[in-house]
Amino acid sequence: MGVLTAFLILFWLLAFRQNGYWTKLKSIIESKPIIIFFLFIIYTYLSYFWSSNLESYKESQMFFKYYWITIPLFFSILNHKEALQGIKLFVLSFGFYALFSLSIYAGLLGAGISTSENPQGTLSYTISTPYMALAVLMSYIFAFNETNLVQKRLYYGIAFVSLIGLFINYGRAAQIGFILTAVILLITYFRKNLNFKLSLIFLLTLGTGVFVLNTVGKLDRFKVGFQELTNYQDIQSLEGSWGCRLYLIHASKEIILNDPIFGTGAGDNIDKLIEWTKKHPNPQTDWNRTFHNQHLEFITKYGLIGYFLLISAVVILLYQLKDLPLAFGSALTFFTFTAFDGIADIIILMKPYNNIFAMMFVLFAVIAYEKQIGMTPKDERLC
Repeated sequence: MGVLTAFLILFWLLAFRQNGYWTKLKSIIESKPIIIFFLFIIYTYLSYFWSSNLESYKESQMFFKYYWITIPLFFSILNHKEALQGIKLFVLSFGFYALFSLSIYAGLLGAGISTSENPQGTLSYTISTPYMALAVLMSYIFAFNETNLVQKRLYYGIAFVSLIGLFINYGRAAQIGFILTAVILLITYFRKNLNFKLSLIFLLTLGTGVFVLNTVGKLDRFKVGFQELTNYQDIQSLEGSWGCRLYLIHASKEIILNDPIFGTGAGDNIDKLIEWTKKHPNPQTDWNRTFHNQHLEFITKYGLIGYFLLISAVVILLYQLKDLPLAFGSALTFFTFTAFDGIADIIILMKPYNNIFAMMFVLFAVIAYEKQIGMTPKDERLC
């Protein structure tokens, strides 16, 4: 991201005069989603004033360090067509990563600690599995809105490869998030077009996922997870991955209730967690230094005000895109999946997903802004 940002600044400085980038950069104040998103980031920095652990504060705020540059410059450079192409390139890259993972699974390639049992590639499976889930869902959205038969088949091909990659990997949060997001899309986005064919595609996709999970021996991990949640009597007895997350939910309740409005500050939420674990010791889970939940992480750090600002930016962006089927469907998929996956992981605060989140946000914001000023192409699919 550092190298990308440096090249982006250089390109912008060389080209902005003849292309009018400066004029569009000034118009960023007319984009409500971006303004609210920046208000959220400003608010996170203001939490310095009620944070005691300043070292943790500085480390926490490093996740946002490139946003101040990449968001304004991408906003000023790109138009509707280019932004939509950028989103498609992200999906294509996720599909290539799925192919990379399948190659590791088949023994054709090797990468780091990856094995055929855990073909995560060069990234943690908590990131690579979400890539594949997004590739499946967003490819379906593109295929659904595409009239060109060749491109439609390309998107279905990406979806198929990514579907296999999704379920041969670890990453139960992404797999469950994938299913929940698909249900939301059926209820909302596809509701008017819901028919036997769409229902059959959904059932076949779900069935294929379960079949692949069972074939590669990963279905049992879900059974173990449910047992961890149900077979316990008190929080001290919780164990395992899912038990740990339930333990952390219990911990977050007390922390949030003590600082509900402003939060503990960016540097102090983990200190509060450590204090709580000392009062409620559990040797299986008290080693955690994160809540393993994006929503709880933000609420404990920044309170309901900070969380409301972030959610508001996304909701307003989706509302502005509602009349653009392709962009709205893609944005709804991306943000809904991120929200579901964030129930079990701090995905927005993990590299490189944190930067992907910001770049996807600004790409959708560019499309929403050009719709706002009446520059949207008549046929969005031509982009």
